[in-house]
Amino acid sequence: MRFKELKIRFVEFTGGEEPSFTITASIIGHHTFKFVTQRQNDYEVTIGQDIEEQNQYIKEAFDLDLVPLGYYETELNDGWVYLYINNPLEQFYFCSYYRCSLVDEINNDLSYVLGIISTPPPNVLLNAYNDNIVLIEKGESSRLETTFNGQLPITLYPSPLGEYYLNLKYPAATLINQNKFEDSIVPDIENNGYVEPDESLFLEMEIEMVGYVQEQSFTQNLKFEFIKAVEQIANFKDTQFNIPEDKYYLLLPQLKIDDVYKVNYYEGYPVDISLFSFARRILKLKNLTTGHETCVTIKDGVNRLFLSQGSEDFTINDVLPMQTGINKIELIFYPTALLATRDETYEVVPDEKSLMLYIIKKESTCAPYFKFYRNRGGWGYIRFEREFTIVNKVKEGKDVTLDFNGIQNTLTRNLKTERESTIEMEFQTEKMEAWEMQNFKDFIKSPRVEMYVGDLFQKAEKDSWVGINVKSNSLDNKSLKTKFNREKIKIEFNEYNMFL
Repeated sequence: MRFKELKIRFVEFTGGEEPSFTITASIIGHHTFKFVTQRQNDYEVTIGQDIEEQNQYIKEAFDLDLVPLGYYETELNDGWVYLYINNPLEQFYFCSYYRCSLVDEINNDLSYVLGIISTPPPNVLLNAYNDNIVLIEKGESSRLETTFNGQLPITLYPSPLGEYYLNLKYPAATLINQNKFEDSIVPDIENNGYVEPDESLFLEMEIEMVGYVQEQSFTQNLKFEFIKAVEQIANFKDTQFNIPEDKYYLLLPQLKIDDVYKVNYYEGYPVDISLFSFARRILKLKNLTTGHETCVTIKDGVNRLFLSQGSEDFTINDVLPMQTGINKIELIFYPTALLATRDETYEVVPDEKSLMLYIIKKESTCAPYFKFYRNRGGWGYIRFEREFTIVNKVKEGKDVTLDFNGIQNTLTRNLKTERESTIEMEFQTEKMEAWEMQNFKDFIKSPRVEMYVGDLFQKAEKDSWVGINVKSNSLDNKSLKTKFNREKIKIEFNEYNMFL
C-alpha cells in the first residue's frame, strides 16, 4: 500500500569528483547514493550514457538498497523514478544533491485508493429494488465507514475471503422510497403545463467510504443512478438502460418485436406517462395518425407527461388532437438551446434517438378506475367493466362479560370488543391484449394501488384517490383467435370501527 511518494529525475552532472544525492526520510534518516563508473555496493548508482539510462540505474539502486527494508516500493514511469513508502506513519523530508542536478517532488498526502473488484456498470440506470453488488479488496484496511448521500451510516468489515461486500439495494430502496410510493403530484395543467418532474422516482446516490489503515484514514467515493423499479431475471437484459447510449426511455411495457411502447388513454380520467431523460430537452410529440404535433420541455431525470387531469378541459387533445383508437406518436428530442413553441419551424438537428408510442384513446364511460405503481417505475392506469359486486364482511372480536351483579341487575350478558368491517369488491377487466396483460400483472403485484372516487370529467384532487388492497385474480376466459384476455379481480379496503 502506497501512502507517501517521492518522484525524482536525473538532469545532469555539474562537474567534480564523487557526485551524489541524499534522501532524508523518517525511516532511514539521511541516506546517500553515490554515482560510480562501476558499482560495487547497493547504495552506489552506475553512471549511465544518457538521462533515460541514468534514471533506470537510480531505480536499480533503490531496488537493491531500500526495497529490502520492507518499507519501500519503486516504479519507473514517464521519465520519473518513483519511490513509495508503504507505511502510513512514515514520511519523506527532503533531498539534497552534490555535484549533480536532479528534480524531485515529495507528496506525503498520497491518497490511498481501494481496489475495486467489481461494481455495477456506472453508466447504467440501476433498479433500486434489484440486487446490485459492490466488491472491494480489503488490502490493509480494517474497516470502511460508509454513508449514502450523507445518510444511513454503516460500518463494513472484510469477509473471510478478504473483501468488502456491499449490496446497494437496501440503501437505494430506502433513499428513493421515503414517500412509501405515495403520489405527491396533483396535475394542474392550466397552471403548470403538461409535464411535471417527479424527483421521487429517480435517485443519484453518492457513496462515501472512509477506510482505516493503522488508524490512518482515507476516503473513496462511488456514484450510481437508480430508478424506483424492479425487474425479473427473464427480461432483465432486455430492459437494461445505458444512459450515454439510450438517453431516453418510457416507463411502460415495450413490445420486443417492433420496439413500440403502448398505453391506454381513458378519456374523462386523469392519466400520465413517465419518461426518463438523461438531460434537459425539448420534446416534440408528433401524431402520425392525425398529422398534428406539439412541443413540451422535459428535465433530466423522470418526467410525467399528463394526457389528462380528469377534467373535460385542459387535456392533451387541446394541443395534440387524437382520434378514438390508435394514435401513433413519434417522440423527437431536441437540444434546449432551441426555445421551441408548437408552431415553430425547426432548424436545429434533433437527437438521433426517437421513440415510438401508441396511445390508444378509449371512449369515456363511468366505470371503476385505478392507478398503481409499475414494476418498471411510474404510475399505470387500468379501467374495469362497469358492473361489479360488493360484499360487506364483518369479523367479530372477543366477548367481554358484563353480568357480574346478578340477573336482577343485568341487562346485557356480554359485548363484543370490536367488529372489524371490510368492503370487498369484485371486478372484471375489459378485453385485454398481450401488452395490456403485462399492465394488469403490474397492477396485481403493485406495492400501492389506489381507486378513483372522483366523478367522470372532474379535475382530480389529492383526495380523488383511495388506497385499496388487491386480493386475488383468476383467469376468466381467453380466445385463442383474438388473443384477448379477461381477468377477475378482488379488492378490499378496511373501514374505521369503534371498539370497547
